[in-house]
Amino acid sequence: MAAPGLGALNSQPVWQPGSGENRFKPERAATRRNVQKLTWRSSHWQAGFQADSVDAEPPSTQARIQSMTISDVSPGLAIRRILRMYESAQHKEAANFINRLNQSTFRSILSDLPIEVFIETMPSTLPMLEAIYAKVFLADGIEPTLKPLKPDAVVFQMVKLFASCHQDSAPLAPQDQPSPTCKKLLKVIILSEPQLRATICRRKRAFDRAIQSLGQHGLVGTSDDALMNLHDALKLEFERILSQYKSAVGKLDELSLAPKTPVARSLSHGPAPTKASHQRQLSLKQGEIQERLIKNQSLLNVLYPALSNHRNLEILLGVLQRRIDFDKDVLFQFTQLRKEAKDVDGDASVVSQALMRYSWGCQKVIDLMKEVEPQGNPTFDDHEDDSSTDLSAGYHSDSDSNCARSSNLISNSKNVSSQHGSGPSPSSRSASSTTPAVAWDPPNVQSELEALRLELEKARQTINSMQQNEQQLKQRLAAAPDAPRSGSSDKSSSANCTLDKRPSALIRRYGSLYAQARIDTLDALEKLPQLSDCDELKSKLLFSVVVLAFRSVQNTIADMKSQVRRALRVKDAASDPYAEDLEASVELYLRSKAEDFDVTKNIQDVCQQILATLYDYPCLKDCRGLITYVGDSVRLAWALSTQTPPYRLEFETRTFRSDYHVRFHSSNQSSEHIRTYLWPALMEAENGPCVHKGVVIT
Repeated sequence: MAAPGLGALNSQPVWQPGSGENRFKPERAATRRNVQKLTWRSSHWQAGFQADSVDAEPPSTQARIQSMTISDVSPGLAIRRILRMYESAQHKEAANFINRLNQSTFRSILSDLPIEVFIETMPSTLPMLEAIYAKVFLADGIEPTLKPLKPDAVVFQMVKLFASCHQDSAPLAPQDQPSPTCKKLLKVIILSEPQLRATICRRKRAFDRAIQSLGQHGLVGTSDDALMNLHDALKLEFERILSQYKSAVGKLDELSLAPKTPVARSLSHGPAPTKASHQRQLSLKQGEIQERLIKNQSLLNVLYPALSNHRNLEILLGVLQRRIDFDKDVLFQFTQLRKEAKDVDGDASVVSQALMRYSWGCQKVIDLMKEVEPQGNPTFDDHEDDSSTDLSAGYHSDSDSNCARSSNLISNSKNVSSQHGSGPSPSSRSASSTTPAVAWDPPNVQSELEALRLELEKARQTINSMQQNEQQLKQRLAAAPDAPRSGSSDKSSSANCTLDKRPSALIRRYGSLYAQARIDTLDALEKLPQLSDCDELKSKLLFSVVVLAFRSVQNTIADMKSQVRRALRVKDAASDPYAEDLEASVELYLRSKAEDFDVTKNIQDVCQQILATLYDYPCLKDCRGLITYVGDSVRLAWALSTQTPPYRLEFETRTFRSDYHVRFHSSNQSSEHIRTYLWPALMEAENGPCVHKGVVIT
């Protein structure tokens, strides 16, 4: 079959005229617009670049996010855009932009980001720092290290932030609190740099030690039981030593024991030492030996007081050295703080206030670290050095001197009063991080059961011992009215019969003094403007009043008994039965007149010691509630100290004992170390049972 020719092809057209849908290139529409005349006013790209115009209104966050194509952004454009957002205070938008950058772009711009500037402008830049830290930590293919991002500077900036918040009188609104963002940032830092928590804990303890050291410059005691300034005490001791040395030199001249000009003798120089020769010593008679003995004893009597003054002087010099070390530590910590924190002025800032603020800031950061710390990670014990910052340890500062411990009970607690008054309570500490996981192990269970059996046996023995003590106490109280005393009148016997229920009533009064009178006095002290924020100082003050009251009363009773013995020239009361009756009669008289005895001098003595120690708070002398509390404490101390046997206070034990102590509600229930006493325990006699437990914080 022949192929069709050209004429056949031309006879049938491929497309019909007028049928536009069958054409390869359709006809142009009449309303079609030129490409050059198109505008992008409705496009999202135009909204994304409106911020480049000064007069343009910034677009919404959603419109900005929709306008971004992050995968194609160059490093130069990315860093310029981040800095532009930072300068215009669009920190959340900048954080969102950083989160959407790909890893290669972010890695190339990381070294060019002004991390130091972002850290200094916290808390506004917290979202940006959170995005940067998370991006570095979650980066693929690289080891997550945050050292180029200066995490230590970030943590200290958080401390500074919380310290400034603590200083401001007006609290921040809940939406302005930086804690949520700080938690996220700290979680990344803890996972990458866990040693920073140990660093911040050590820094807080250093602040606390410096704060405590500021209060170690109170009054000290002298050899005559007086309280005075350390420099005055040193001058007094030196004058006493100088006077005693002069007396010793005068005694040497008086007894002709040494020439006025000492002569150095030897085998080749000076006169022959004939009197010191061995032959001369062997040829002495009784009178000569007796004369030498008298002279040497007279000289020793003059020199012996100087030895005790030497010991007192060494103690005072030791106190002086410790105070120098304390001040060096305080100045070192404050100087370091001035270098790191620009808001601390060395001339205008009060040192204790600055240290307390930053200590509180460190504690706040530590608490946030505890909240975000993973359960499986080993925790750093930030309270391992509590013994060095123990508040109740301030009772015994400068106790090496003969200073009355009454002043130390107060003077060393007032410097740390506001430090812990504003911080978190011990009950807020999380114990979950220090509790190990429990696994089923039969041998361990057996050992635990054995330990529990031993504890149960000890508890039974303790109960039996307490029951026996109770029976002995009941028998003693029942036999007290029937015990006759020789020489006692009917009046004294009737007075003694009325005292059979007195000890139990006094013990109840002692408990009421803590439960009611102490609370009323705290309310009265709360009304004083200078003590409104000093919760720790107020608790220590009321504790010290009770201790001082017992000391003053016990000293007065001992002096009265001593005066009676001196007036009657009683030499040996232990072997003289009449002297024992005299002692018993004096005790009976004091016990019968306990409610009527004039204790005004003791009340004044306690008040003077408190005011002399807390001289920074002159408002205390006008506080009627405190004066009433002192009077009640002294009268109760007198009644308890005149009992037979006398009652005493116990506040020296540093290990928790369930038969001596009860824990305060804010204590660490798992700890056995007593941090401080809120109320002393009441004991019967020196080694008797505890009749009222003390209140402690562990």
